[in-house]
Amino acid sequence: MLITANSNTPFSSYKSYPGLSFSLRLCFNILQSCPLTRAIREKRKELIIIYMARTYGVIVVGGGHAGAEAAAVSARMGVSTLLVTTSIHHIALMPCNPAIGGPGKGHVVREIDALGGLMGRVADLSAIHVKKVNTGKGPAVQTLRVQTDRELYSRLIREELEALEHLDIYQGEVESFLVHNGRIQGVRTTSGVSFHTSCAVLAAGTFLNGEIKIGELSYPAGRQGEFSSIRLARTLQGMGLPLMRLNTCTPPRLDRATIDTSHLERQESDTEPLCFSFAHSGRVCRGPVVYITRTTAETCALIRKNFHRSPLLQRLSDSSPVRECPSLEDKVYRFPQRENHLVFLEPEGEYFREVYAQGIFTSLPEEIQWAIVRSIPGLEKANIIRPGYGIEYDIISPTILTHTLECRAITGLYCAGQINGTSGYEEAGGQGILAGINAALASKGEPPFLPGRDESYIAVMVDDLVTRGVCEPYRLRTGKVEHRLVVRHGNADMRLTARGYAVGAVNTDRYQHTEKKRKAVQKEIERLSSTFVSPSQLLGVLLRTAGGEPIKTPEHLARLLSRPRVTYRDLAPFDPTRPYLSPDIIEEVETEITYAGYIERQKRAIQSMHRLENKRIPEGFDYSSVKGLSAEARERLAEVQPLTLGQASRVRGVTPADMAVLSVLIELPNKKR
Repeated sequence: MLITANSNTPFSSYKSYPGLSFSLRLCFNILQSCPLTRAIREKRKELIIIYMARTYGVIVVGGGHAGAEAAAVSARMGVSTLLVTTSIHHIALMPCNPAIGGPGKGHVVREIDALGGLMGRVADLSAIHVKKVNTGKGPAVQTLRVQTDRELYSRLIREELEALEHLDIYQGEVESFLVHNGRIQGVRTTSGVSFHTSCAVLAAGTFLNGEIKIGELSYPAGRQGEFSSIRLARTLQGMGLPLMRLNTCTPPRLDRATIDTSHLERQESDTEPLCFSFAHSGRVCRGPVVYITRTTAETCALIRKNFHRSPLLQRLSDSSPVRECPSLEDKVYRFPQRENHLVFLEPEGEYFREVYAQGIFTSLPEEIQWAIVRSIPGLEKANIIRPGYGIEYDIISPTILTHTLECRAITGLYCAGQINGTSGYEEAGGQGILAGINAALASKGEPPFLPGRDESYIAVMVDDLVTRGVCEPYRLRTGKVEHRLVVRHGNADMRLTARGYAVGAVNTDRYQHTEKKRKAVQKEIERLSSTFVSPSQLLGVLLRTAGGEPIKTPEHLARLLSRPRVTYRDLAPFDPTRPYLSPDIIEEVETEITYAGYIERQKRAIQSMHRLENKRIPEGFDYSSVKGLSAEARERLAEVQPLTLGQASRVRGVTPADMAVLSVLIELPNKKR
């Protein structure tokens, strides 16, 4: 006879089983009274109590791009860290496009790398296609975009995490936070296991009340094939955190073997060695090609005919979509005069046939998706491997956070990633590393890490989130950064690595490498500024070709390099004492000299901004009593509680007139105010 029971079942309960022989009953009676059995049972209870009482310096909830960066940086800083994820096989999964970088986003990847993060290094190692984008524009907006092997990317991130000394990984679902007197005490999983901590980073992605929608079909899911975190969403609401509803879409994945690429535009990988990480020297990718096609009049007609079947179309849905990366049906609805929308066919891996149809984001029914795909040139016989889908999910209102990404109402609870209303792996990773650093510092009782808007794209994003909030998924663009020439793709290490080293996020080797680069750039600028070249026929030809006038008297090389269309490489024949320099140093020297006037102007603007940022607003300032402020300004300022005049000036709905009143008031003594 087969008897099944769990380890908590007492021996005495087996006496009630029907059909037990006398000898078995006797055995159970002996075991029940055996001192050794009682000792084992008591020891097991003791071990369970010890296990349940396990305490960590930082606990990270969620294993996506934000959670991975937060857990990794906390562990690197020497803090005992636990990463709780619903699936260890899906750590840093790419559920949407298999790409890293692009305008604005590539800058964030560079900043994550400058702070010792994972994303840049792993993107380089898993890259199958890489391009420098915005090459027709200035250096302020140039960056990289990498197609990765998405399975390899996820595996390499997991390997990086498992190699960290102070990090444990636990597969489970967190259903609630343990909070006492407004402070985080720990987390509890759906299986009843509790872990204790004073600092937790919540990086739940799209899992909070996530619901997938494909036409009339809808079902709960955090992403396709994974459960939604419904209990955690209820817990957060019960804790008084305001929740909002957003949505996004993914495109169908196509079978590469069924695509006719013979007449499609090819986008080859760049032939120069490129990389994201400052720790790498760059390489040329020889992976699959990206192809470009376009929608047709037939495509748009199909979509218009089925507007009513799109559950997430902007005019029909209660949740807000990504305006800057809209669904195809949303683009057709908003731009009815356009019929040719770009579609990029991006390989998901070097050895897989799955292709990501970038540009066909949709939540239409699957049968309509087949018709749409086959109405596009090159895809007339294409097969769908996985249909596209829309997903609605809860976020917290980011205005309840401070610039460290800590909740103002709950000490020790940090939030990072899509739960704050952003979209994209890069935005998530940037928030994750900032939240992880600040959680680790708080657990050690050290001051927070707070880069300014003039220091990083990450800081601009966080300031936008906590100051202005979101009404749709936030996407970081270069246009949102005021001082783009100062916070370039190429100088992220010189901006942030020293600061990362100061808080323990960056190791000594990386710091010394960056300082060596900084000195080399400065030394070469000084050399070029003191090295003169005389007029010559060859130099005159070069300058005329570049659209300028030849020199008539000796001129230093820095002045010549500052001319439009004259490059560092062009001046090599006139510079025999030139030292050997790596490409990244040459790029920085060239940019610093060519754009010196513009950079100096931006630095003066930064100084003016600092004057506003240094004017602190008294804590608990009563905006409701200030009659000179508009009603909207009073409401918005009271909600955000800005720390400085600079932050107040960026609050949504605050006008220059409101700022004039506020500037005068905070200068007055308390009595006069």
